[in-house]
Formats: sequence, C-alpha cells, structure tokens
Amino acid sequence: MSPRTTLCFIFTCLILGSTQGPAQLRQDERNRSEKKEESQPKRPESKTKPANIQKESQPLLLIEKSGLNLRDDLQPAPSFGWFARWKFITRSVRQSIDNAPVRKARWRYLVVHNSGTKQGNAKAFDFYHTNVRRMSNGLAYHFVIGNGTTSGDGEIEIGARWNKQINGGHVHSDYLNNIALGICLVGDFNQQKPTEKQLAALDELIRYLRLRVGKIDGNSAVVKAHKEINPPRWPTDCPGDGFPYGWLHNKFD
Repeated sequence: MSPRTTLCFIFTCLILGSTQGPAQLRQDERNRSEKKEESQPKRPESKTKPANIQKESQPLLLIEKSGLNLRDDLQPAPSFGWFARWKFITRSVRQSIDNAPVRKARWRYLVVHNSGTKQGNAKAFDFYHTNVRRMSNGLAYHFVIGNGTTSGDGEIEIGARWNKQINGGHVHSDYLNNIALGICLVGDFNQQKPTEKQLAALDELIRYLRLRVGKIDGNSAVVKAHKEINPPRWPTDCPGDGFPYGWLHNKFD
C-alpha cells in the first residue's frame, strides 16, 4: 500500500470513530455491565419479617374515690343546753360559737388575758393589732369580755379568728397559738380587778367552750392564765396581780 493510500485509510477510520465511537463505547459499557451482573450469583431474598416494634406501654393511672367525708373531722356543737340559763352566752353568741367549723382535738388550751388598758373592746383592739402591731389577721384574741366602758359589762365579743378557726396571736409561741384559744378581759388588772360580771361571763364562756371543742383523750381543754403558759424566755405578768388565779383554778382544774 502506498503512503498516500495508508494516510487515506487512517483518515477514514478517524472520521468513522468520531461519529460512532462514543455511542458504541457507551453501548459496550452497558453490555459489559449486564454480563457482569448475570455472571454474579443472586443472593436469596430474606424471608424473615421485620420484628414488630411495640410501643412502650404507659402505666395505668388508677383513680380512687375517697369515702372520707370532710365533716367527719369536725367537732359537732353541743346538742344540749339551749334552754340552760345562760346569762352571758346569748343566743347570737352561742350561734356564732356553734357555727364555726371546729376540728376535733384542735384546741387544747383556753388562755385568759387582760387587755392592760382601762377601756376598750374587740373593735378597738382589732384596729390596734392591725395597724400598730401589723398583725395580718387583726385581733389577736378569739374572744373579748367587756368591762362596761366601751362595751357592755360582761359582754362577750367574738373575733374573726374564732369564726375562721385560725391560730391566735396572744401567746409568744407559734405552736401554742395554733392549739390555744385566747380570751381577753378588758382592764388593767395590775391597777384594778375584773368586774363580777366579767368573771361570771368568763365562767360561762369557758364552760361552753369546753363543751364546744370537745375532749382530748377524755380530758377537757386545759385552762391557764397567760403568764402560766407563756414560754419562760418571754415572761409576762398578764393577766395582772389583781386577777383571781385561785378562783380560776378552783373552777377549772
């Protein structure tokens, strides 16, 4: 073959390769890939089913209804004595005492005080305790017995602490204030003595309150003068030197 003929042949091959080569190459590549896949053994399909995914079980919420009646914890008012000859426990006073939601075994002490003033009443002491002493519940006592100056002689006034059945503010002890009722007689018994009507009203009030609050372990509420129960760290002379301590203990010990 002459050089010229050889050159023409090469040129013709280049032209043919440029038009058919890439497509042919792609087809050849696919054929080789298919043959390779056919030559490789197929893996058997797994017949194992995926495990069931169980949802985390939630704990059962058990709701029980209590059969406790809240009123079972309340001390019932005395069912007798309505026709007793109470002179100072008036009908309205008794109703107020009876209507309070008294819990059983709540009140263990009845504490007697004097106001340290020659006059006053529940309203005046409430104002003083609220605005001067800054006591959030006002009047520190549960009951006040007048001496005839600002309220009636022997008149029994009932404070909000009794009606709401909340702790007193009359003893220098949070523990005692929560279990002790406070009874204040108007007067300064270092300079004077309580009136006869005050003592008669105190006698009736203590006797009725003992019935109202009930007994604890078979015993009635203990009656004490303020200075006999206040913690020794805070000594006091209340209800004063002129108060008849012997009379109080002979009556109620």
